[in-house]
Amino acid sequence: LGGVGFTVALFITELAFESQVLINDAKMGILAGSIVAAVIG
Repeated sequence: LGGVGFTVALFITELAFESQVLINDAKMGILAGSIVAAVIG
């Protein structure tokens, strides 16, 4: 279930932003949040 949320977040990011800089920032935030969630459990 967590993998689906990660994938959907990346998909929505691609639709929401046109600037590559904003897309990269959002992807890093999504990745960081997923890592923190995995570590915390």
